[in-house]
Amino acid sequence: MQKLLFIIFSAIWIPTFSQQEINLHVLFDTDIDTLAYEELQKLNPFIGQIKGISDYKEVYVVGYTDADGSSAYNNDLSKRRAEYVKKMLIKNGLDEQLIDENYKGESAPIALNTTENYKRLNRRVEITLKAYNFSSPADLINILNGNPTQKYFLDNTKNNTIEGEKGMRFYFPAYCFKNNTSPIDYAKIEVAITEVTNPIESIFSNTLAQSPEGILESGGMFKIEAYFNNQKLVMKDGMQYTVQIANNTDGNKKMMVYLPNNSNGLISWQASNIPFNNIAKFNGPQPTLKLDNKIIQEWKIPPFYDSILNNYSFYLPIKPSSPAYPQKPIMPKEPKISDARFQLKNLKKPFMSKSKKLKLQQEKFKKSYAEYEKNLNKYYSYIQKYSTDSANYQKQLSLYTERQEDYKENLVNCAIGLYKYKKAIKEYQILKNFPAARNTLQQRIDAGKFTSSTYFQELSDNIYSTIKIDAVTSYHLDKYSEYADKLIKAFKEAALGDIDNKSLNMSPDDIMGEILTRDKNVYDYINSRIDSLKTEQFNTGNFNKNNFSYFYQASFADLKWINCDRFIDVPYNMMAKISIPDNQFEGMNYYIVIKDINSVVSVYETKSTNIPKEKEITIVGVGYDSQKRPVFGQQKLKVQGDQTAKLTFNYVKLGELKAAIANI
Repeated sequence: MQKLLFIIFSAIWIPTFSQQEINLHVLFDTDIDTLAYEELQKLNPFIGQIKGISDYKEVYVVGYTDADGSSAYNNDLSKRRAEYVKKMLIKNGLDEQLIDENYKGESAPIALNTTENYKRLNRRVEITLKAYNFSSPADLINILNGNPTQKYFLDNTKNNTIEGEKGMRFYFPAYCFKNNTSPIDYAKIEVAITEVTNPIESIFSNTLAQSPEGILESGGMFKIEAYFNNQKLVMKDGMQYTVQIANNTDGNKKMMVYLPNNSNGLISWQASNIPFNNIAKFNGPQPTLKLDNKIIQEWKIPPFYDSILNNYSFYLPIKPSSPAYPQKPIMPKEPKISDARFQLKNLKKPFMSKSKKLKLQQEKFKKSYAEYEKNLNKYYSYIQKYSTDSANYQKQLSLYTERQEDYKENLVNCAIGLYKYKKAIKEYQILKNFPAARNTLQQRIDAGKFTSSTYFQELSDNIYSTIKIDAVTSYHLDKYSEYADKLIKAFKEAALGDIDNKSLNMSPDDIMGEILTRDKNVYDYINSRIDSLKTEQFNTGNFNKNNFSYFYQASFADLKWINCDRFIDVPYNMMAKISIPDNQFEGMNYYIVIKDINSVVSVYETKSTNIPKEKEITIVGVGYDSQKRPVFGQQKLKVQGDQTAKLTFNYVKLGELKAAIANI
């Protein structure tokens, strides 16, 4: 399976809310939990900014200390500092309900605790205002980002498998994406996946388990998006990706594909005619693979990268020098007779006549003025040179930009060359030891040691385990490490992103997989034997059911939300009506969570919905009042007959709202 880098991505749909953030630090003296006057004054403009924001807002106050003193004492000191700042904010007019207070002692310094100036930076309270402008309860849910999208990087020049955090597996064929407006680099595709496997994730993703037909039993929901350079991609015509979702429900009834129907920010579903096929996979012990001795002994693998190993030379391109920005000369200051330096106030000849003083003053002024005229002539010549240099600078800058792009391109080519050099080293290792490995391989086959379903993987593991590093390989590996270090440094200096030995390296599995396919006769022979073996296994009928795993599988050409659900067909007399009364809140979404069928359905204000009797349900309300303050309420009950919900609502901060939903 393709190894992929996992990174947390952004929210699952494009939000319509906006967010504003303002930060302030105030600093404390040593072992003091109150602010000095000048630090206290910093709070006033900050409070003024907060009061001027009409959107919903929260203020986070966190106290810190330097590393002097014990950890326990510093925790208490940072707590007192946070409490003091909170008290000052409230005293100056902030609503206490807006403020979230915390403390972290010495655990999160922003500077080394080596000098007094550095320690002072750590003796702080950080104050952060976060303000949100949202227009619906769905916006409010998106702010929480409780089910973040996962981001993967893949090389789409080959087939790829991605396994999501929650167990869904996605298979993308090589070169399956396209961009209708510009070419793409298939080796640098980004895939964003959102998985919904339970009711809590469903609420956080604003997805429901209902359709016009009624309540759905969910097998899982997911959303796929693909990007290159932040441009959205689509699947090529005639190509599809495949998804496998673990079968955790009764498999007697087929799961169907449901496509999204977005309303009020909540995604409900429309049934399609596409089935999710129920698939079984055998995981138990397998009969052993037998291969013909003669074919194995005649197995020959031609070298492919040996010329690279023998002729490789490494060089770094010369980094271009940026042109110097021309410096404009400073015009000399014209001297004036009235300047203080010509007043001769420090002259120590009290009996000198006034006329002599005046004459001396004139001489000094003339001398200074002559120097000024000399400097002025230089200035005009410098100005002329500056004008010429300024005109040339733009040309030099343009030329530098071109050279810089060429330099970066050469660095990338250098990385590609070094990557091939590494493959040549691996190939040399494998081919030099292959005859001995081939004999060991035949012995293992004769002894019936091959029982894996991934025979080529086991073949490559066996061959690779026999390889020894000789002097030639060792020499080239040392040179590779030297070259790679230089290239990594150059990449960082050129701001081309991260490149390291891992990304330059070709793993043993990859190079072995490539080498094993070069002898087409052996490759096709082993494949035919594997196919025959599988047929033999299924024809015996002697499988233990516990050795099978089950999953739902379907293929799609659309990159969007997909739901693996089925309709719950319950007789009308076995349903009960759950009603939601009016409330005083401006915006509110109601959900009914039915955990035993993995469902979340929505109930709009003053309306009702039918729920199967004898179900344990949780009714949840998420919304805000006229002042845009978040509110949350819930009620648990067992459905016996028609009922009206009686939710108790509380005002909550965003962190409390996220925790409340997570704990439903």
